Amino acid sequence: MEKDVKLKYPLNFFLKMIFDNDIEHATRKASVQMVFDQHDIPAGDFQTKVSESGRFLTMTVQVLIINEEVFVSLYSSLKLLPGLRFAV
Repeated sequence: MEKDVKLKYPLNFFLKMIFDNDIEHATRKASVQMVFDQHDIPAGDFQTKVSESGRFLTMTVQVLIINEEVFVSLYSSLKLLPGLRFAV
């Protein structure tokens, strides 16, 4: 039997995003940072890694989410970024 998991806020976690590797890394980072700024989300340093094939770029960054509304709006905004494959 599964229980519903209830997140407790503020939530501090590492957000991992995978993008197509077709845009300069600095441009990609700036577009993600702009999303964080729009939602007043504090973020740590970005870590990036290109896949072995060179087709994908992984970005990982620690973020602080203050409530569920910000959490939902963050993912809604991230979905609009060109080339985003997924975010967890």
